[in-house]
Amino acid sequence: MNRHDPSLKNSSSADLAYGLLQINLNAILSNYRQLCQKAPHSITSAVLKANAYGLGAEKIAPLLEQQGHCRHFFVAHLQEGISLRKVLSHEAQIFVLNGLISEAATQFITHNITPVLNTVQQYKNWQTLAQKNATPLPAIIQLDSGMHRLGLSEEDVLHLQTEENWLKFLDVKFVISHLACAADPHNPTNSAQLLKFKKLAAFFPNAPLSLAASSGIFLGPEWQLDMVRPGAALYGINPTPAHPNPMENVITVSGKIIQIRKVNPYSAIGYNGTHITSGPARIAIVSIGYADGFFRILSNKGFAVAPASPETKLPIIGNISMDCLCVNISALPEHLLTEGSMIELIGANIPLDCVGEAAKTIGYEILTALDGRLYKNYSYRARHF
Repeated sequence: MNRHDPSLKNSSSADLAYGLLQINLNAILSNYRQLCQKAPHSITSAVLKANAYGLGAEKIAPLLEQQGHCRHFFVAHLQEGISLRKVLSHEAQIFVLNGLISEAATQFITHNITPVLNTVQQYKNWQTLAQKNATPLPAIIQLDSGMHRLGLSEEDVLHLQTEENWLKFLDVKFVISHLACAADPHNPTNSAQLLKFKKLAAFFPNAPLSLAASSGIFLGPEWQLDMVRPGAALYGINPTPAHPNPMENVITVSGKIIQIRKVNPYSAIGYNGTHITSGPARIAIVSIGYADGFFRILSNKGFAVAPASPETKLPIIGNISMDCLCVNISALPEHLLTEGSMIELIGANIPLDCVGEAAKTIGYEILTALDGRLYKNYSYRARHF
């Protein structure tokens, strides 16, 4: 499509959208402030990996820095950090969780980005570069406290500390680890990891400690330590799955109805005819499909709601296609939904976590999958605190 087409001159991108991802920036900011209050004696950082879980890091990061006074930001990849540096102040600290890429080590220095060192080789490579530059380089040290994913093992730490000047030329900003079962406050793994983390962290005297991410914050002060690292909770995912969600809803996903058709009893709907109508029905064809991140596994499982009647759950019927899905709207008066109307698929009335459960996955996966061709519509109203 020619972006200079004169026929599009008076059309906004939202007008052209078949599917909308509405993002409430006030809710993200409110969630951040709530998490700060939950851990009042800790630094509250923000995890913005995967483009802020698909919601747009370049929009969200400056808001958190300027309005939330956040100064510490985590991403997964170096390229994410480089992009983030362009929209944050020089004073903001950016940390790359997936560690040092030796071939691009100097890029960390150039862009004022700090690697999280996860392996002995990363540790030694960063230390060697610092020695070559004759100046200490900032680093975060990640320890494996029992998740057996990223981080230095106990054997790695014991090996490193036998070497002469093993801490020289490193400015250790934080020592961190990650909880495997924080969403379950009664899981004994949480306490076991805390004990092991403190044991290994003692090899890095005076370094600030960080263990808790979103769910870990709600385990209590003992786990909060010097810094907490919320990600999912910022974006409205429930950090306490056994209890009502304490976070504000952040997103609404809605699709445009591109056709409404009336079908007879015993009509087969969609590919493979996996749904057969039991009686006469009105079917809305909605312009959102699995190419937009709305998973095919939600076929015959998910629901939609009309904005004018949010209490009425409208079933998704038939197999979800690449570009559209079908919703049975027979329960509503005909005037409430017409061709061109928007219908909600995820939002305050159909929580993200519920959609994840229906899809036999987690809200995290649903959220990050939405970062595609859905039009992102940001809302923000300045507030004074």
